[in-house]
Amino acid sequence: MNRIAISALATVAVLGSSAGIGVAWAESHHHDGSHADRHGAAVAFGPTSYDGLRLGMDVQEIRAAGGTTREPRPEVCATVTLPSHGGDKHASDGLVSKKIGLAYVVTTDPRAATPEGIHVGSTRAEAEAAYPHAEKAPDFWIAPVPGHRGVSYMWGYRHGRVSGLSMELDAQDCAG
Repeated sequence: MNRIAISALATVAVLGSSAGIGVAWAESHHHDGSHADRHGAAVAFGPTSYDGLRLGMDVQEIRAAGGTTREPRPEVCATVTLPSHGGDKHASDGLVSKKIGLAYVVTTDPRAATPEGIHVGSTRAEAEAAYPHAEKAPDFWIAPVPGHRGVSYMWGYRHGRVSGLSMELDAQDCAG
């Protein structure tokens, strides 16, 4: 299975799982993306970390950094909740793999911005200018993280604006 197919499955797994953020959670936390919606200072999203968690961290490292998770089983990745969400049982902000650690992180926080300045609410033109090598998958876009081989950003659009951001290790095994 190619990387885009695996990424699509991972996105569905995180966005669609009942233990994950789910479509209802994403909708309830949706911001219209206007600059007025970006309350507070920008929060760094990427190139390999967000909210105190770094891609590749194991369960113990995630917990030590303030995140919450269960121990993943060999055949299934476990959900991760970011430190800033305080252990909200209904929020999943990522997946942790037994083999590779934190494999995937997702946010709809409009303050989260990539080093290239893309955030929830960025226009399609801004995202395409920042990531000219992005590939279209069925429901989202995926682009390599500049300067970080093996890491990708993913995002979708709603009304012509970025509606959510994620980053993942390309070798993630949480979709299969």
